[in-house]
Amino acid sequence: NPTSYTIETPTITLIDLSREGYNFNGWYDNADFTGSEVTTIPLGSTGNKTFYAKWTPKNYTITYHNVYGVTNTNPTSYTIETPTITLADLARDGYDFDGWYDNADFTGSEVTTIPLGNTGNKEFWAKWTAKTYTITYNNVSGASNSNPTSYTIETPTITLVDLSREGYTFDGWYDNANFSGNAVTIISQGSTGNKEFWAKWTAITYTIIYHTGEASSLPDESYTIESPEITLPTPTWTGHNFLGWFADANFTGNAITIIPTGSTGDKEYWAKWDTIRFTITITKGANGTVVPAGNSSGEVTVDYGNTVSFSFAPDNGYQVDVVTVDGNTITPTPSGYTFDNVTANHTLSVTFKELPPNTYNLTLQAEPLDLGSVFGAGTYTAGSDANISAKANANAEFVNWTLDGQEYSKNPETSVTMDANKTLIAHFKLKPKPKYQISVTVDPANAGTVTGSGEYEENRVCTLEQTPSDKYKFLGYFLDGNLLSNNARYSFSVTRDMHIIARYEKITEYYTVKVTANAGGTAKASPTTVEAGKTSTLEAVPDANHKFVKWTTSSGEFISSDNPLVITVIKDTTFVAHFEKEEILNSIVITRDLEENVSVSVGGTLILEVNVKDDLDYDLSYQWYKDNEKLANATSRIYTKDKVTVADAGNYYCKISNSAGHEKNSKTAKVSVISGLQEQQNLLEVYFDGDRVLINNPENLEIKNIQLIDLTGVNRLTTNNAESVFSLPTLLPNGVYMLVIEHSLGYDVYKIIKAK
Repeated sequence: NPTSYTIETPTITLIDLSREGYNFNGWYDNADFTGSEVTTIPLGSTGNKTFYAKWTPKNYTITYHNVYGVTNTNPTSYTIETPTITLADLARDGYDFDGWYDNADFTGSEVTTIPLGNTGNKEFWAKWTAKTYTITYNNVSGASNSNPTSYTIETPTITLVDLSREGYTFDGWYDNANFSGNAVTIISQGSTGNKEFWAKWTAITYTIIYHTGEASSLPDESYTIESPEITLPTPTWTGHNFLGWFADANFTGNAITIIPTGSTGDKEYWAKWDTIRFTITITKGANGTVVPAGNSSGEVTVDYGNTVSFSFAPDNGYQVDVVTVDGNTITPTPSGYTFDNVTANHTLSVTFKELPPNTYNLTLQAEPLDLGSVFGAGTYTAGSDANISAKANANAEFVNWTLDGQEYSKNPETSVTMDANKTLIAHFKLKPKPKYQISVTVDPANAGTVTGSGEYEENRVCTLEQTPSDKYKFLGYFLDGNLLSNNARYSFSVTRDMHIIARYEKITEYYTVKVTANAGGTAKASPTTVEAGKTSTLEAVPDANHKFVKWTTSSGEFISSDNPLVITVIKDTTFVAHFEKEEILNSIVITRDLEENVSVSVGGTLILEVNVKDDLDYDLSYQWYKDNEKLANATSRIYTKDKVTVADAGNYYCKISNSAGHEKNSKTAKVSVISGLQEQQNLLEVYFDGDRVLINNPENLEIKNIQLIDLTGVNRLTTNNAESVFSLPTLLPNGVYMLVIEHSLGYDVYKIIKAK
C-alpha cells in the first residue's frame, strides 16, 4: 500500500495483508477497530491517514489417529498464539503407549509438544505396543505341559490344552486353587492381565475282579493310584486249599499278594486251588473183584465232598459174602457200596463165596465215578429181572446204560433179565454252564464304538472297551440308570443278562472372529470367541467424512453391506470392513467474482479482487494463477501487481480452498495491458459530441473491442464494443479516462477528460 497521497491521487484501494498464522480482517482508522472497515482512500481525500491492520489468529485442527476409542484429553484445535501444548499420553487396556508421531509409519522422533508459534493443521498417530502378560500353571504334578506361558491382547484365542498324567483324569484348568466356578478352557483374544491356572485332577478308579472258580465269589473291588497298599483277600472253598492269586487263568508266574500304592490299571486275579483228597483202602477176598480196584496198594483217592461208588464183581459161580466198611459189617450184604460226600479216609473189605445153583451176578459201574451213583447190583435167580437205577450228581446229568459196549437204555431206571452174569455201565456228563447275553447301546448314536458285547458263560469275565468318535467325550457305562464305570476299559463277571448304555457328550468347540478395516474407519466384533453355531455381531465405525461400504472375508469374498452385521460362526474367520470417502457439499461461496475483461496501462497497478464466505465457517485460503501457472506470493483475496508491463497481460483466476479440503475457482479475468495513459498516433478519427463518442474509420479497420478505462484500470463502458457511435455512461464520474479501441492493426488510445 502507498505511504502518501494527494487530493488528485486516483482512488486508492487498500490492499489486504498476509501474515503467517493469522486471518487479515481489514484496515481500521483506530486502534480499537471500531466503526467500519476502510477499503479505499477516494480521489479528492485530504489529511494524513493512519490505518490499523486487524488480525485474528487462524484456527488449525489437530487430528488424532489410532486412538481406538480411548479417552483423549488432548485439544483438537489451536492457534499461533496458543501456549505450548504438551501432548498427553493415552491409556489403553492391554497396551503400552509409545508416543505420538506425525506419520502413520512412526518414523522420525516422537512428538511431545506443539510449541507456541506453530501453524498449520496437525495430524498425529498414537503408537501402541501390546503388553506381554504371564500365564502361570499350578498343580501340574510333573505332567508335560505344552500350553503357552505368555500372551498379549492381540494373541489369537488360546485354547488351553488338557494335561495327561498316569492314574488320573484331567478335569480342567481353574483360575483358583479351590477349583470353584467353571473350568477355564480358553483365553479369548482381547483378554488382559497376568493369568494363573490350577490343574484339577481326579484319581482314576480301577476295578479289581476276583475269579474264584467254583468257590464262593468275591465282590469286585476298586482302587486308585492314591490308595494305600492293598492286601489281597484269602478266599475259602470247602475241601480245597488256597494256593494264591495269579494274574492269568493259567497261573503263570508268581502268586500275587498285594497291590502296591501307586499302581494303575484294572486288575483281574485268578484263585488257584488244591483239592483236599481222601483215601479209600480196599481189601478183597478171592474169587471176585472190586471196581474200581484202586492202585497197587488197593487205594482209591477221592476229592473232598465227592461221591464214589464201588461195584463188587464176583467171579463166575461166586457171590459177595461179607462187606465191611470202616470195620462195620453191612447188612444185608450189598452188591456195591457208595461213599457219599467223602470228608475222611475209609476202608472197604469185600469177601466172596460160591453161588447157590441157578443164580447170576449183576455188576453195575458209574462212568465217570465222580459224576453219579448206580443202584441194583447183586446176585439174582436165573431168569429173574433185576431193577437198576442211576443217579447223577448235582453238576452232572445221566446219558445212558451200556452193556458189553452197546447202548442198553437211555432211561436212568430200567430192568435187566438175569440169564447170565452181566456188567452194565451208567454213563454221566457234566451239565453245561448257563449262558448270558451282554449287549451295549451307544448314546447318542455314532458317538463312539464299544467292543466286548456278546454271549458269555456264567462267571466268565466280560471286558468292554470304548473309543469315542471325533468331538465326543465318554461319560461312562450305565446299567439301569446307575454308573458302572467311567473308565474306557471295564471288566466284570457275568452272572445275568445285561443291557449296558455307553454314554457320551458332545465336546463344545469355540472359534475366533477377527476383524480388520481398510483406511477410513475402524471395526470390531462382539464376542470374538464364539461357541460353534452361535452368533457374533460385526460393527464398522467410519471416520469423519467417510462411509461404510461392505464386509468381505480376508480373501476378498463379499459378505454383506449391512452394518451392524450378525453372523453365525462355524469356523475361525477374519472379516474386513471397507470404507470410502464421503462427498460433502462444498461450502465455499463467491459473493463478488472477477470481471471477464480487465484493462490496465503499462506502469499502472493491476488489482483483482474476490469476496468469499464459507457457509460452514471453515478457514479459507487463496491462490492466484495466471495462464494456469501459480503466482508466487499471491495468497490473499486481493491480487495487486504494481508497475504493470505488457508481459502481465493474460488470463487470471483465484483458487479458493477451505480447511475441509474443498476448492472453488473464481471466474477468469482476461487482463489487457495498454501502452500508457498518453495519447498516441492513432489510425482512427474520434470526435466528442457532448456525452456521445463518434468514430471515423477511414482505413476500414476491423474494430474488435472498445473500453473506457479509469485511472484504477477498470473498464467503465457498458456499450457494445463494436459500435462506431456510443454514449458515455450516464453516471460516469468526472475525471480522466482513456478510450482504448482495439482494431485489426493494434490499439488506438485517446484521453478523455469529463468535467461538469
